[in-house]
Amino acid sequence: MRLITLNIWGGKLLEPLLEFVKTHAKDTDIFCFQEMSSFASDVPPVYSIYRTDTMTDFTNALPEFRAYFDPFQEINRSNEPNMDQGKFSLGNAIFIRSDIKVNHNGHIFIHKHKNAWTGDPEPLPRNLQHIHISNGNQDYTIANFHGLRIKDYGKGDHPGRLEQSKNIIEFLETVSGKKVLVGDMNLNPDTESMKILEQGMINLIKEHGITSTRSRFYEKPGKFADYILVSLDVRVKKFTFMRDEVSDHLPLLLEFD
Repeated sequence: MRLITLNIWGGKLLEPLLEFVKTHAKDTDIFCFQEMSSFASDVPPVYSIYRTDTMTDFTNALPEFRAYFDPFQEINRSNEPNMDQGKFSLGNAIFIRSDIKVNHNGHIFIHKHKNAWTGDPEPLPRNLQHIHISNGNQDYTIANFHGLRIKDYGKGDHPGRLEQSKNIIEFLETVSGKKVLVGDMNLNPDTESMKILEQGMINLIKEHGITSTRSRFYEKPGKFADYILVSLDVRVKKFTFMRDEVSDHLPLLLEFD
């Protein structure tokens, strides 16, 4: 199977981003995205850097895929004073080729609860999106998340990040079959938070010596953000970062069975 994961930067570069997705849909089985949005009501198509309904854009671009969207926060006037009208939801999305058997799917909250955010400087709540599939006689759990972004804190350890990692690994320990954990984790590779996630998993960023997952659009220091981790029973056929600059993150590609 072939998987691509990407933080889409809120859809800021929407046209090249959709072209990238359409091009790779031909030979990709699973897309995992972070910073996805879904229109709720009476909201303009762009707010701040965010497109407010990328789920519709991507669903239209990927007609041969089933879409799963798990929001963690509704953005509206009560928590964003500069928002004049309407509301939209932020979250994670998985698109999976329609001919792949999906046994079940869902999400758990790994930091606070849905709509817990009341405004800056508090970080947004976070969830772990998970989908359980069968391919041939093998079962897989694909888990997708966007790790805590803590204003002015960087990507080091923090109590919220340690709790987040513990919640993720505790969940993964409850599921059987092969496991693939992906996302913009907002962590440096040498943190205790990352070491927790590596329990029983292989960190492919470390394994392959990758030192940056950011594109030229990201000008801040600290180029680690995005990761793929796999359980020990996953056979990795190919792993790399892709050079397509359709976000301030670079896509990661995994071929596995």
